[in-house]
Amino acid sequence: MGKTEGQLDVLGHRFDQSPTPAIFVGPNQQFMLDEIEPRVTKMIEGAATLRKKAAHGKGSRQFRKVIGGVPLRLIWAGSATQLSGSGAGLVLIDELDRMLGNVSGEGNPLGLAKARGHTFRDRKYGVTSSPKLGVVDCYVCPLSGLTFWTVMPPEDIESPIWQLFQTGTMHHWAWPCLQCETFFIPRFANLKWPDGATATSARRDAYVECPHCGGIAVDADKAEMNARGRYVAPGQRVDSDGTVHGAAADSHVVTFWVSGLASPFVSFGERASDYIEAKASGDQSKLQTVMNTGFGELFSPGGGEVPEWHEVAALRRPYRSLTVPDGVKVLTLAVDVQTTCLYYTIRGWGAHGTSWKIEAGQLMGRTTDTDVWDQLALLVTRPIGDLSIRLTFIDSGFRPGKPFSLPVNRIYQFCRRFPRRVYPTKGRASQDKPIILGKPDVNRKAEVAKYGLDLLWLDTDWCKSWVHERLRWEADAPGAWYLPEDTTDDYCKQIVSEARIKKPGSSQPTWVPRSRNNHFLDCEGLQAAMAHQLRVDLLRGDPAVVADAPRASKRAAVAKSPVKAATPVPSSPAVPARAGTAFATAASAQAKTSAPAKPAPAARAERRARLAALTNRLYGP
Repeated sequence: MGKTEGQLDVLGHRFDQSPTPAIFVGPNQQFMLDEIEPRVTKMIEGAATLRKKAAHGKGSRQFRKVIGGVPLRLIWAGSATQLSGSGAGLVLIDELDRMLGNVSGEGNPLGLAKARGHTFRDRKYGVTSSPKLGVVDCYVCPLSGLTFWTVMPPEDIESPIWQLFQTGTMHHWAWPCLQCETFFIPRFANLKWPDGATATSARRDAYVECPHCGGIAVDADKAEMNARGRYVAPGQRVDSDGTVHGAAADSHVVTFWVSGLASPFVSFGERASDYIEAKASGDQSKLQTVMNTGFGELFSPGGGEVPEWHEVAALRRPYRSLTVPDGVKVLTLAVDVQTTCLYYTIRGWGAHGTSWKIEAGQLMGRTTDTDVWDQLALLVTRPIGDLSIRLTFIDSGFRPGKPFSLPVNRIYQFCRRFPRRVYPTKGRASQDKPIILGKPDVNRKAEVAKYGLDLLWLDTDWCKSWVHERLRWEADAPGAWYLPEDTTDDYCKQIVSEARIKKPGSSQPTWVPRSRNNHFLDCEGLQAAMAHQLRVDLLRGDPAVVADAPRASKRAAVAKSPVKAATPVPSSPAVPARAGTAFATAASAQAKTSAPAKPAPAARAERRARLAALTNRLYGP
């Protein structure tokens, strides 16, 4: 890529034309010793004007050069002492993403290095690096037709250099297509190879495809495309002759990104071959190296295995939130507990496990206080249309290992208010069954309370895998997973905020974050557990209704029973939830019949009999 060579060019030019004290910062001492010091020495000896000005003998040391009486210090980020040395008018930092985030408890290396320039009015800073981890989207600029990187929330970007890139002008390196003469920004998505190609065949046959006309560019075209290439920022456009029009964003930081495809030293085929080999190895670290170092792009764990948020958004159907589509028989509520709010989703279940999201949102308030839990009580007891919430799962793992602290005990207190339909849960990486019954009520002697609350342990791998499987379910097939048309993009992105990977040599899958905002994924994982507990796959209905359900809604029912969260309503009896016990959903779904009402004891006895029969049929006597 030559980014380090570019910094050395800046360094040499400044010492030749307008000398000022300078520091060059690398990630560690070995990097400076093996990579930077020899190249700085070669630069000084190779330029006659610098060689004449350079001090020799005792005047120059390995990590401190003197040129024209002005010092150049080579330092590394692992040492706070090194970074807190004398001032400098020029500060150059290489491989920022490879540096420690906090140097000896004194702050990040970028901040410490920048502080060295505070005594110089004309100070300048230069930072380069290959990026590391983060989730980033693209968008097509309507002015230029170029596809730029989207500015993402800082919490979604782990890479320091990419965070810095987003704060500036965000210039992108653009190529002209040699077929249509339209400029485009090359990136990994434009690199193509034949379907089923091996690493060897891809090395021969890989090419770059123009996103405008589909024209093909091969390695022989790279030199011309680079020669005619231009840096273009959002808000600018470029003509076919290379003239750039418009102004970049108003920023005191000028930032640039260039794809590894533009490197004159590595062919398209080599890039493709490296990617295919890393993909085939199953080693995420190898794949990350290819994406970061080879293409200069952020790496998101999971790669193509995890669905993208656009796939989630495609599941939107023409009905609105807080309406109940035809075919919904059961409603469930899932709650994820955070410090300052409760995230929740309500999902409706129909025949063969087909489901529709009814609502998703936040209840704001500190979860150590009672107010937010009173809001949740209104949500639990509120009917939607002519249906009430059948079952609620609350994730109580927010502060694991502290059963006597808040807000965990707030969760347990709340669940005791609704002992037959609200249950605390905790997740495990894996277990023998999707749901296992436990007991959270223990005293300080670890003695289980005789009439304690039930705690449900959930297999988080099973739950989240279930959700991601439904995202690629066949459209309108029984068991499909739908969203209302007003579902936010943020919800869709949170559903794919984690990726399931397996480390080489390990059979245990791991869910790794792609974004820190994963609350709705956690909620939908709880929904999957409730679907298993309620055995919604046993619900029956007309398959035609299942297919058409998203297009019809019980708006009349909602109009008759308006949703008002501030007005609690009496809760209706619910079927008790017990791990390992099947719910009589198939029977309860058909409970509304024209048969005359039976005395309460007889009805309860019949219900118990049906439940026992169903349990025996499913799980054995």
